[in-house]
Amino acid sequence: MPVAVLLDLDNTLIDRQAAHRLFCSQFVEQHLATQSFGVQKSAIEEMVAYDQFGYTSRKSYFKWLVKRFELMARPEMLWADYRARLPELFIPNPMVCKFVEEFVKRYKVAIVSNGSSQTQRRKLARTGLAGLCSHIVISGEVGFEKPHPAIFRIALDLLGCPAESALFVGDDPSRDIAGAADVSMQTCWIRLGRSACEQGIAPDFQIDHILELENHLFE
Repeated sequence: MPVAVLLDLDNTLIDRQAAHRLFCSQFVEQHLATQSFGVQKSAIEEMVAYDQFGYTSRKSYFKWLVKRFELMARPEMLWADYRARLPELFIPNPMVCKFVEEFVKRYKVAIVSNGSSQTQRRKLARTGLAGLCSHIVISGEVGFEKPHPAIFRIALDLLGCPAESALFVGDDPSRDIAGAADVSMQTCWIRLGRSACEQGIAPDFQIDHILELENHLFE
């Protein structure tokens, strides 16, 4: 059983997929208002698919968006609007908040997330997670992004725990699972409905939702 558990934020503790889909719906209402319902619905599904759970770079995503839907707006302006709006589209999950609240009583816990300080802190506040975990490591604050080993080691140092005694939980096969494994941490992959992890990446175990984690730790 691990002594410490490090948790990803987006699509692990909070439902980024739902927030992004809501953004897509609002975006289509704003920019494709004259199109038929069928065209709008198809556009939303395209936007969600091209996003790839957030793994597509934002620069590439908004360049594609402008080209695909022949928009007059500049990609960088759409990206700025996205950053401003997305955190407020997250829906708090009281069950996840309760899970974290209880989890920190039993384990050393840190949240480790890629993203800007302002955006990720707003997500934490919006979803009720701010203040529940004392150790939060955000790439925009420490200068390293997952899968760089340094961001994992910074979190481990905060917890005072060796990598071999820690578990990392996340949804991104390369950034979360491979990155954590490279520093000798155990890993748990959040499947998000996917049937298999990327080729060559083997998490120690898999779950569908963060609320399943504790059951696996006591197996």
